[in-house]
Amino acid sequence: MMDCNNIYKILIDLWVGDSKEAEDMAKECLSSLRGDVDKIRKNIKEIKQQVQADFLLPKALRDKGVSTEDILKISMYELARRAAIFSGPSKVKKNEILKYSLINMEEKLILKGTCERCKGYRYAELTNGFLVVMDDLIYAESRSKDEDRIVGEITKILYSLREK
Repeated sequence: MMDCNNIYKILIDLWVGDSKEAEDMAKECLSSLRGDVDKIRKNIKEIKQQVQADFLLPKALRDKGVSTEDILKISMYELARRAAIFSGPSKVKKNEILKYSLINMEEKLILKGTCERCKGYRYAELTNGFLVVMDDLIYAESRSKDEDRIVGEITKILYSLREK
C-alpha cells in the first residue's frame, strides 16, 4: 500500500476540484495494488461460493486467511479507481494559504477549498455569506460576486486557524 499513502490528499483534491492531481495520485495507488487486489478478489469469490448464507461469510473469510488488510486493500483500490475516473472543474486557484475552486450560481458564489496546516472548526459570517472550516476543508457561500473580496475575507480568517 506504499503508493496509497496519499488517499486523504486525493479526496481533498477532489473536494477542491483539482481532478488532474488526484487522478495522477490515484493511478499510482491503482498500479501498486492491482496484483494483490486481483488475487484477493479471486480468493473471496471462491470462498463466497462455498458459504450457504451471507452472514457466514466473515467467519469463512477469516478461516481462509483473508485479513482486514486485504479488505482495506480492496477498499483503497476501489476508492482510487473511482478517483481516477472522476472529472471535475479544472479551474483551481491558489493564494499563499488557500487552494480553491468557485462555483458561480445565479444567486450566490460557492467556494470549496483547502488550507494546509489549518486546524480546528470555525464558522464565520462573511459579507453577504458564511464560511465553514473543518481542519483543512473549507466551504463558503456568498451572495456577493466579488471574488477578490470573498477570498480576502476567507484568507484573513484562515490565518487564525493555521498551525505555526
